[in-house]
Amino acid sequence: MPETQHQSARGESALLVSLGLLSAGLWAASIFTDLGFYPLFHGSAYSPGTGWTLLIWGWLGPTGLSVAWYGNIPLLICIAMLLGSRRPGLGLATVSLGIAASGLLPMYTYDMVPGSTWSLVRGPAVWLWLASFVIVWLPAAHSRWVTGAGQPHKKL
Repeated sequence: MPETQHQSARGESALLVSLGLLSAGLWAASIFTDLGFYPLFHGSAYSPGTGWTLLIWGWLGPTGLSVAWYGNIPLLICIAMLLGSRRPGLGLATVSLGIAASGLLPMYTYDMVPGSTWSLVRGPAVWLWLASFVIVWLPAAHSRWVTGAGQPHKKL
């Protein structure tokens, strides 16, 4: 019987590391894929780019009323936890996902030619990036809601 528990723990550990690698891979892939800035008002042109654009300049997001880039910080902490065979906390994973999801909202972009406008950032880079947050969130949610690991135990 103890051998079965040991095998189960090894399997869970391997699953957590695999999810960490998958999330890190999607995050890295998002850097090299395309994205676009789609203006919400006429008169502005679509601006193509890559994930590098957001990685390099995303920290300036609050000047455009977007804080989504800052979701990378708790994401990397969660990925490190998964790679160390530990489930991230539901709070940290949820905050990370929530901050990142705010990137789907319109943001104020600056363009030297047509001026400043409200734009949406969309493309494969955004979807891969957001998928990495969801993958990190899943084991945290599973441990909290399915197995009930985050709830106190009642004494008999």
